[in-house]
Amino acid sequence: MRAALFVIVACLIVPLLTVDAATRRWQTGTWMPKVDERTLALETADVRIELREPDERPGGRPLSPAPDTRVVFALENTMVYIRDEKGAERPLRIVRMIDKKYLAVGGGHLLRAVAEAGRLLTLEDGSMWDVSPSDQFRTVVWEPGAVMSVTKLPAGDEYGYEVDNIDTDEGAQANYRPKR
Repeated sequence: MRAALFVIVACLIVPLLTVDAATRRWQTGTWMPKVDERTLALETADVRIELREPDERPGGRPLSPAPDTRVVFALENTMVYIRDEKGAERPLRIVRMIDKKYLAVGGGHLLRAVAEAGRLLTLEDGSMWDVSPSDQFRTVVWEPGAVMSVTKLPAGDEYGYEVDNIDTDEGAQANYRPKR
């Protein structure tokens, strides 16, 4: 009787404890340059996640993603699961999560600098912005001192903000790069 009860309870509880790919909440982000030799980084519009591989790696090879490439991932407690193009999962441990909310949304900003061929903008408040590749052809010619405005984009967009150059009447989608 006890053995039968144990089997029934185990059959009811084990499926609840098992988390598989079908139940994970998959998201997309962008790989960023490595933080250091052992620490990887990925970003979404709202968060930057710094990650480390476990000491025992699947396949024995370290992960070395190219910066600015798309990544599919799921967050679970202190782990991130990366899904490769074949659908295989790879667990990584979260080292640090950085909230990327920018609190000075609105007008009245000035452009301090344009760097990396239009990829990186700096405003007068020291905030730095990673510009969408599809908008860098615009930002590369923006001049320091231009009047700027920052607008939050709807949730779910790959880029969380639009940085507008009021002087040229042009905008660029960008992600806020929080200070480390």
